[in-house]
Amino acid sequence: NTWEYATYVWTMLKHYIGNGAESYMYWNLILAPWGVSTWGDPQNAMVTVQNGDYTLNPDFYVMKHFSNAVQRGAVRLGAAGHWAADALIFRNPDGSYAVEAFNPFREEKCLTVELEGEVTSFMLAPRSFNSMIITV
Repeated sequence: NTWEYATYVWTMLKHYIGNGAESYMYWNLILAPWGVSTWGDPQNAMVTVQNGDYTLNPDFYVMKHFSNAVQRGAVRLGAAGHWAADALIFRNPDGSYAVEAFNPFREEKCLTVELEGEVTSFMLAPRSFNSMIITV
């Protein structure tokens, strides 16, 4: 349940969705601290529960980015340029565009997106997951 593992989850989402998968199933929604699989391996979870309280783990926020911005029925579009390896773009059924981007660098970076001839730029915080909804 670490930030480093959450970056791995983002890259897995990017890999599978970017290569045509229509969904991504996260195996463990909720576990106790130091949860293990039935075969004894340590497991991550989106939520950890303990003593009647809960903690939203970094993996939760990765999944939240995608589920908040990308609508059911969205179509993934191609991406090109410097950020293509760390971004996904979707056309939502309502006509908006959802941009999912990960800044893996230790410094702030600028992401520029061109959609329907409109250019929009965003500053991405270091080592951050980002969701942008663009209407043109």
